[in-house]
Amino acid sequence: MTEKTILNIISNLEPHLFFLLFKLLLAGFAVLFLKAILENLVAYVQFSSNKRLGIGVKVRVRGKPGKISWFNLRWIFVHTQDGEEIIAMKRWMYEQWAVLNNNNDKK
Repeated sequence: MTEKTILNIISNLEPHLFFLLFKLLLAGFAVLFLKAILENLVAYVQFSSNKRLGIGVKVRVRGKPGKISWFNLRWIFVHTQDGEEIIAMKRWMYEQWAVLNNNNDKK
């Protein structure tokens, strides 16, 4: 093979390789996006299926007593005296939760 033939082959391959790399990057972003959605969905199902935690339940989280006011696929909202604590749905299992009874609120 001559030098000219080799250069022709390389110049023909470059656009195809860049396009392939671009498609692989898009596929990687799509996989990461789907992974994040599935993580949130699994955490939401775990939280909503927990019989002890739900809307209106009095809890102590992050050292503050409050009441769970709302939750969705991304966030858990706990209303406290200081305001609203917002907890990421993915991270709810890593928080220390204490379910409070009406008697514990008077302390």
